[in-house]
Amino acid sequence: MGTGKSWRHRAAAGGLTGILVCLALTRTVSPQTPFALTQHTEPAGIRWQVNINEADAAHLEDLPGIGPVLAERIIAYREIHGGFDTAHEITAVSGIGEDTFQELEPYIIAESDS
Repeated sequence: MGTGKSWRHRAAAGGLTGILVCLALTRTVSPQTPFALTQHTEPAGIRWQVNINEADAAHLEDLPGIGPVLAERIIAYREIHGGFDTAHEITAVSGIGEDTFQELEPYIIAESDS
């Protein structure tokens, strides 16, 4: 009988430990942690910008909402028109409207060498 009690106590303690571990893990990845806020803070948390007049396809694809097709369209537009005078001019690229520009704006600049 002593063994049964011991088993129950160990099972209860193990269950409680499991619950505490789960709660700790949940708190660790919770959106309230500074890490999660840092990853999603815009635009104050931005640490880099892409020059749309010089970026290659891989760098353009790092931008939100820009995949391989739009990256190639941006490069083609830039080659045909001699670059972008302003960041907003990127809306002239087929597939990039005002909504996409609003998402991109904090991340892009349009600077030229000259």
